[in-house]
Amino acid sequence: MAQPTKETARHTRNRGGVAFSLVLVITAGAIATVGLISFKKLTKADPLSPLFFEQDAPILSWNNIPKGLGTEVVHLELEASDAKAGLDQVLVRVIQGNRAQTLYKKDFTTAHKRHHKALITLSAKDTKLKEGIVEIQAVAFDKALWNNGVKTTQKLEVNFHKPHISVITPQQNGTHGGAEIVFYKITGREPESHGIRSEGSFFPGFSAEGWGPGFSSRPSIHLALYPIPQSLNPKSTKMLIQARDSLGNTVTSKFPHRTRRRRWRSQRSRLSNSEAQAIVRNLRQYAEQNAIHTNTASNTAADLRQLVAKLSVNDDNLLSSLLANPIPEKLWGEYFLIPVKVSPSNQTGDLRLIYLGTDQLLKIRESGVRFTVRAPSSVIASNSGKVIYTGQLGLLGNTIIIDHGLGLTTLYSHLSNFAVTKGRSVTRGDVIGTTGRSGFSTANELYYQVRIHGIPVSPREWWDKRWISEHIDEKIAFVLRSSP
Repeated sequence: MAQPTKETARHTRNRGGVAFSLVLVITAGAIATVGLISFKKLTKADPLSPLFFEQDAPILSWNNIPKGLGTEVVHLELEASDAKAGLDQVLVRVIQGNRAQTLYKKDFTTAHKRHHKALITLSAKDTKLKEGIVEIQAVAFDKALWNNGVKTTQKLEVNFHKPHISVITPQQNGTHGGAEIVFYKITGREPESHGIRSEGSFFPGFSAEGWGPGFSSRPSIHLALYPIPQSLNPKSTKMLIQARDSLGNTVTSKFPHRTRRRRWRSQRSRLSNSEAQAIVRNLRQYAEQNAIHTNTASNTAADLRQLVAKLSVNDDNLLSSLLANPIPEKLWGEYFLIPVKVSPSNQTGDLRLIYLGTDQLLKIRESGVRFTVRAPSSVIASNSGKVIYTGQLGLLGNTIIIDHGLGLTTLYSHLSNFAVTKGRSVTRGDVIGTTGRSGFSTANELYYQVRIHGIPVSPREWWDKRWISEHIDEKIAFVLRSSP
């Protein structure tokens, strides 16, 4: 039997080495493939993507960090984003001393999560934070190979001390649909907001320094001019003075008040077909000019109901915006003047029933009083103030609004023209416009309103010298005497 030569043996060894190397390569490739697949399943990242090797960290931003933490629960909003490898984890902690508590943690199992908004609720009491300084720490990591991370911190004060309220005026005697004023002192922590809380509504108060020079050296004294709405139930309502500091610490205090019930009347008015059609044309023109969508109905009555419903909402929204930031100073002087030289035909709060023939079109609770005149007549400013609006509203037509300060405003509507412009200061008795037929009006008239923080109140109180003396002037004198 022939023996293998040295050359043959070397060739065999080489073939064996190549085969072994090939097996190693194949095995390594299989292991790498399995590893890549397993890694991708585990992390949802793509290791074959060039973004897997990027080194840019995610971006973090807070949307509403509070000024501090108090007794009130706060809601934080954190936005995390990574436009390349995508987010892997977002974590939020609160740290005080050597103690850290996790408030929020989110791991992302899906690939390419580019943006995430974290909503976090934090109660300083529930997390047992102590008064002092705490650190809110947020971190985020991406899915790149290097697991790029970013950290942002916010330091906040923790303080559970509340403002203190002392009521000064002994008694507030109001009338349903009217107004009242209360004086109070706030000590301790400086309030960020204060005023009257009543049946879910809040009517802001002001520093009494805005009333006049007599209070310039008494910064702790505050006042709230507040409405007693027509919708309020005099028997069930609870009115409270509320003060809140910048950290959310809120305190309330009862104050002595009584509300005398008032009854309103019902009034009927009847439109002719031509009057109703004229009003429809007028209101539809306003709706079209202001991009308020309405449908053409099958008859005048349906058209009018639809337009009134749409435009009343639009008017209310616009008025809420216009009256949202009252001047914090008293601009008016003595009692208010009746704006035209005739008597009003109704009272604020009356129920107005409007008919077209025998069909009841509308049932409206009056927010003001109506002065009907035979010929166009001058309209005067009831008191001194600043003109904050001259323009057209849907149902009210051409309207002027005067801000008298501390939440008190007067509105003059259905005018034919304006004698003042927005931004002008007016004096009690100045001519500001002329009566007319604009808006929902069938006669030459003025529709006049007094509002406190946007709520309609009876103007008869403000026209009454005695009411002004008893409900305002005497309280001012009492506060100045009793509060050094």
